[in-house]
Amino acid sequence: MKFLLPVDSRVNNTQGFITLDTENQQLTDYPLEEQLRFNRSGFRGGCIVNDVIYVCNSFSVKAYRVVQTNTDWDFTLLWQLQLPEWLMGRAANADLHTVFFDQNKQVLLVANSYMDALDMISLDGRFLQRQFLWEMSDSVLQLVTKRDAAAPDLCHFNHIAQAFGETFLTLGNLNATGRGAVLHKESGKLVIDDLERPHDGVFWNNEFWITETSAYRLRVYTDIYAVEDFEGADFRIIDLSHIVSDNNKFWCRGLYITADKVYLGCSQFQDRKKDNPLMPPSHILEIEKSSGKVINRFDIPGSSLLSRPVLFSLLRY
Repeated sequence: MKFLLPVDSRVNNTQGFITLDTENQQLTDYPLEEQLRFNRSGFRGGCIVNDVIYVCNSFSVKAYRVVQTNTDWDFTLLWQLQLPEWLMGRAANADLHTVFFDQNKQVLLVANSYMDALDMISLDGRFLQRQFLWEMSDSVLQLVTKRDAAAPDLCHFNHIAQAFGETFLTLGNLNATGRGAVLHKESGKLVIDDLERPHDGVFWNNEFWITETSAYRLRVYTDIYAVEDFEGADFRIIDLSHIVSDNNKFWCRGLYITADKVYLGCSQFQDRKKDNPLMPPSHILEIEKSSGKVINRFDIPGSSLLSRPVLFSLLRY
């Protein structure tokens, strides 16, 4: 398995890609320059469409042509889209979280966390449309009336998934309560509403997998063939809390599913106010699907320019 990892190196305020070959555990780092000198230039989530990787940082979306040779990888910047309102917010700017390819409409969907909005852009880098979450959902609209003024955003919208032609949005921290939900865009309903700081929601055939970051666990729903199947659906838990200690905390971000395995990104926990450089590095866990057992771990230590990277997306290439 070969993964292409967009990474955020908060320590050096740098960004780039890391390639991982799980067969030989080979890692290669590719730091990339940022043309726009704003804060938090590290890469967040991304997607690959026809050998082009689309990735966001806090304040922009970028497209790179990816070419793999026998010995190396080459990343050529095709375009970068930056909007004035993406500079809103606090230290994280607009806190753009991920870029998702909508195959039905052939456009890119961007999770705009600070503005609680779903932004749509073209594959050639043109802004097309914005839809606020409270326009989609009465449940989100109700939160507006009792919004916590200290919260940086209303929902902490951080992930996008699609199945059976419909769109599902992961809301990671509703009104700064630590509780999260999954919003069905077409109906505006919260199809799951009892999650602990969720991040990645991913469909694989009839399964729906989601990370609960603060609980250090995965949920998996099966037999999901339509949105109605979420109602009253049972789920299975893969509990990873037994491998967590005070000196080994991590964010569950980045999820890739296969027929028999799950690959989970575990980002080094970095406190903005009280940093601890001795924390174990970010890593990827290889988990056996049937038993939930961790069968392998791949450390992602970074390099001098991509120091102590954190993960958002696990992209197979």
